[in-house]
Amino acid sequence: MGKSLPLTLQPLVENAIKHGIKNMLENSLVTIRFKDEGNYIVLSVTDNGVGMSEDVLQVVGKKQLPSASGTGMGIYNVNRRMEMTFGREAGLRFTSIPGEGTTVACKLPKKEGEPMREQMKALLVDDERYARQELAFLLRSYDFIKIAGEARNGEEAVIKAVQLQPDVVFLDMEMPKIGGLEVARSLQELKKKPLIVFATAYPQFAAKAFRLEAIDYLLKPYDAAELAETVQRLHRHLLTPLQSIGGPVEAPAKKLAVEMDGEINYVLIQHIYYMFREDKMTKIIAKTGEFEIKASLREMEEKLVQYGFFRIHKSYLINLEYVKKLSPWFNGAYLLELHHVKDQLPVSRNYVKTLKKRLVW
Repeated sequence: MGKSLPLTLQPLVENAIKHGIKNMLENSLVTIRFKDEGNYIVLSVTDNGVGMSEDVLQVVGKKQLPSASGTGMGIYNVNRRMEMTFGREAGLRFTSIPGEGTTVACKLPKKEGEPMREQMKALLVDDERYARQELAFLLRSYDFIKIAGEARNGEEAVIKAVQLQPDVVFLDMEMPKIGGLEVARSLQELKKKPLIVFATAYPQFAAKAFRLEAIDYLLKPYDAAELAETVQRLHRHLLTPLQSIGGPVEAPAKKLAVEMDGEINYVLIQHIYYMFREDKMTKIIAKTGEFEIKASLREMEEKLVQYGFFRIHKSYLINLEYVKKLSPWFNGAYLLELHHVKDQLPVSRNYVKTLKKRLVW
């Protein structure tokens, strides 16, 4: 990393002290974390200070923000230098909760001068050449998707998945000899399991697709708008951890361990609708039931932000996958409805603007 690390770390720590915890009388804390990500290092600096308002959070690092304790040049210059040196994906990422603190994070290549490349590797599987060509053409509209390869049948699909290790497989369900469902079962046995998007001309196959935990399915002939929704879902699952860092990025986990009455229950993260804080406990509302844990909501947010979870209120953390409806309430606040959940959840006005942007990507 050469000079990049000290030139980045020093102003981030200074900013945390000057603008985060300077006026706190006690219990102030600045935490520096490093995470080895192969060719890159994820760096995050977190303080437990005053936090930032929604308006400031939208522009911090993008322009100078004069304040009583500084000119705003430090963070602005760091962000510009990072983007100019390594590309836009290397820019600073900010998350903040007013009254609770701020995290500033970035991703640095270990080799000086190496550009940042955040791409999703896709394997296209279909026995019809024109169907593969049509899908490839539509996917080329997304610069973060790299078509790693194509397969003409089920057997070839499994072989190429082993060789190429794609992040996502677009898989035709109706193929001769070995069909898409059988291929999907084989892919689930791989050490690195790709996400699966089924493609079919028959809507009735959708239920079978989701029983195999496919992330989505597409109807043929392909529709650009429907594909955009699928790509958005893939983006949240695969690229959000690198583009919206709220803490140290951990390797993807499938389940959350919840200890209750001396037993440990394993809850699939994708089955969690939301969490809320009550009576000094964090309560989890999930497809498989309700659970309680001692971990704070902030701790859970840091763990689950990479899986598409979002803080809508100081007491609520939701899974964006289940958002159904957002309605104005009063005084700038909103009410949120989730699929499969009867209760409406409050959205603090401090989080409304960011939530709206996340919901439209």
